Amino acid sequence: CALRNLTSLRKIAAMIVQRDGLPTIVAAMRTFPMNPNIQECGCWTIAHLCRDENMNGYMQKAKCFSVIGSAADYHPKHADVLMAARQASERLWNLISSTTSSSSS
Repeated sequence: CALRNLTSLRKIAAMIVQRDGLPTIVAAMRTFPMNPNIQECGCWTIAHLCRDENMNGYMQKAKCFSVIGSAADYHPKHADVLMAARQASERLWNLISSTTSSSSS
């Protein structure tokens, strides 16, 4: 959850990306699928990393969608997990859409 808090600041999020932090987030979410706290924090961290168009080349979209979907599937009654998963999914889709629309122009 420290990464969730740290990535809320864009400057620190960029440092985490420079140090290739996304695989650590995905691995934690896959290792502890039944822990709602890790799933919520992982989804928020992914959401924070998706705020910037420059992250598009870095984001491992298929892996991110997979762990976000698993978080929601494993914790359908945890409102905090579902809210974080929704936010992460929306931001990831927005990131993909913004890059697709700018490249087709």
